[in-house]
Amino acid sequence: MNVSKKILALLCATLMLFSVVACTNEQPTQDDPTTQSTSESAPTEEPTEEATYGVGVIPEPDDLPYDQSVPASITVDATKHEPLLLWKDRAHTPYWDDSLGATVDPHLLPYIKGDGQERACVIVCPGGGYSYLSNDNEGGVIAEYINKEWDLNAVVLQYRVTPYDYNAILTDVLRAVRFVRYYAKDLGVDPNKIIVMGFSAGGHLACMAAEKFDYGKVGDAIDHVSSRPDAAVLCYPVVTLSAPYTHQGSSNRFLGFREDAELVKLFSGEEAVRKDMPPVFAAHSKKDGTVSYQNSQLLADAMQKIGASCTLKLYEQGGHGFGLALNSSNDSANWKNECFAWLKEIGIIK
Repeated sequence: MNVSKKILALLCATLMLFSVVACTNEQPTQDDPTTQSTSESAPTEEPTEEATYGVGVIPEPDDLPYDQSVPASITVDATKHEPLLLWKDRAHTPYWDDSLGATVDPHLLPYIKGDGQERACVIVCPGGGYSYLSNDNEGGVIAEYINKEWDLNAVVLQYRVTPYDYNAILTDVLRAVRFVRYYAKDLGVDPNKIIVMGFSAGGHLACMAAEKFDYGKVGDAIDHVSSRPDAAVLCYPVVTLSAPYTHQGSSNRFLGFREDAELVKLFSGEEAVRKDMPPVFAAHSKKDGTVSYQNSQLLADAMQKIGASCTLKLYEQGGHGFGLALNSSNDSANWKNECFAWLKEIGIIK
């Protein structure tokens, strides 16, 4: 009888200890990453499949050519805009295909302050309908303006376009976010203040970055870092890949000319919104005859529906492709000042 009482007491003590440990490990609801607008830190352990691919992200093939010998740091000359390759060579670039005849290796062109201070960084995605990159109007000039007028760091993403499709294109932009975050110290970047900014088809790519990110994935050391941007700026963006509002050329080229309803839905921005996506600023002219402003409206409505933050600015003038609109009297030229004020509002800029 005494033995039975001792066993019972031991069991009770064990159950009490288990309860204390369980309560200690309980996480408060306010720490739920879906309620935060800043980036999550990279996972310290190999991410699970669920953590890797999240919501609406295409799982990658197992045979991608990951290179484990990623440099721990890089040296960047702030006085030059020398290319920073996202992967060390074509042999280690996912989805690279020599038979396609493409010559643009995915890279970043840096426009950084280089004064030792930590700043936000804008990743600029030029447009071009996924046919070419509109660098003259939506590339270096944008980055230089951000660098000088906004006193921020910027990089211009040179991503792959047709004949490559969404597999390569999406990989490039997510790698760009990871790359800037991984080498944040070398670039003078605050790793929690990385913005993707895209124009036209580049706006679609920036939208995809804001929706198809993960918090770290299997691969090299850079891949282990979160690809979630902290904010997204979309200027006259392609958002939907569905008729009647899509830009059909951009849609066709991004999808690799596949007529697949599931892919159209998967890569339409209004269909892929998620609660943990970063805040978005969208600017569009109602007079845009190339990419209807309904693209931005669809995204704003979808984000509002799930409680995600989107600031939509619709202008009466401007058309399509107005870029910086420095010498324009159109109301759409105000997007720069309104975007700058918005970045202050959400805490990206002090």
